[in-house]
Amino acid sequence: MTKEYKTLAGEGFFELVEKKSRFLGYAIPCADADTADAFIARIKAEHPDARHHVFAYACGGLDSGAEVRKMSDDGEPQGTGGVPCLDVITKKGVRCAAVVVVRYFGGILLGAPGLVRAYGKAAAGAVDAAGECTMIRCRRVTVTTDYQLYGKLTRTAENSGYKMEPPVFDENVSFSLIIPEDEAETYAAYLRDFSNAKAVVEVSEDAEYVMG
Repeated sequence: MTKEYKTLAGEGFFELVEKKSRFLGYAIPCADADTADAFIARIKAEHPDARHHVFAYACGGLDSGAEVRKMSDDGEPQGTGGVPCLDVITKKGVRCAAVVVVRYFGGILLGAPGLVRAYGKAAAGAVDAAGECTMIRCRRVTVTTDYQLYGKLTRTAENSGYKMEPPVFDENVSFSLIIPEDEAETYAAYLRDFSNAKAVVEVSEDAEYVMG
């Protein structure tokens, strides 16, 4: 089971002109192949007149099943587009990431080595522009308490360093903390003891990956 992994922080874009051909690189984080496929379709729709829409992605494989790795040269000579794009993802050490490089042909042939360099450079530029982040497998710890204990508990929670979501005020007050999975039960027990068992502290059954 994956506790944490490195991926892209957001969407990145990079433009390269090589012998009059324009290479437009796009990169995004994507948790699964469906998200990657939708991203590729979106970029293709935005550039219907481009000669090629080369792509590569590596998704999934975090908790169960195998990682899905897919690439396409989209009409370019075999191995000159998809391979260098996938190589960028691999060498950067990121997971759950997709890259599309759109090419507007400028009338001058680049040859196989030139295409590999151009597609690799456009993909790397897009990935660098997207930035990197670490996703951590977490659980949500939800605290429900009366108003008398609320201030004391939230001050303690705020000093914990964990991410705290806005409270919900009703008959009682509830708030949630996003805590790394292997620390969630321990901190939940601490909060129960801290409140002398007067607060209801629950740990979510399902884990989620949250940006660290």
